[in-house]
Amino acid sequence: MRPNFGAHLPVRLHEILQLVLVIFTGPKSVAPYDDLTLLVSAFDDNGMPIAMQSTKPPGRISRIFSQATMGIQGALTFVGSLAALTVPLLGVTLVFLGKIDIEKLTELLK
Repeated sequence: MRPNFGAHLPVRLHEILQLVLVIFTGPKSVAPYDDLTLLVSAFDDNGMPIAMQSTKPPGRISRIFSQATMGIQGALTFVGSLAALTVPLLGVTLVFLGKIDIEKLTELLK
């Protein structure tokens, strides 16, 4: 029985797909797993998966963009923290100067 892929596949890929089909649909047997480990380089001699780096490291533009966004995020965090500290300090200063009373300050800070 010849599979119909629409386009010709390499022989090695055809063999791998055949073995995967046997593993998924065939009887429970160790032999197809052994054959698959011989064909696919993702397994070591014991049949265990090899830890491989699947993604390439980020490029120069990606690193520059990442550093820029981290810088912007840090600046926004700093400005937000500064604003969060300034409002209560300004209120306490106005209370000490006598410009507003303490009840008004606690109402504003709620």
